[in-house]
Amino acid sequence: MDYEFYRVVEKYPCDRYIRYDQLLGGGASKEVYIG
Repeated sequence: MDYEFYRVVEKYPCDRYIRYDQLLGGGASKEVYIG
């Protein structure tokens, strides 16, 4: 899961996405990117 997160960060380096990952914990962050 962490590997995918890094790939997404490279494509969309936004503070919002990073914050969501920290708040949700990573698993939920994946849904945030897709949604």
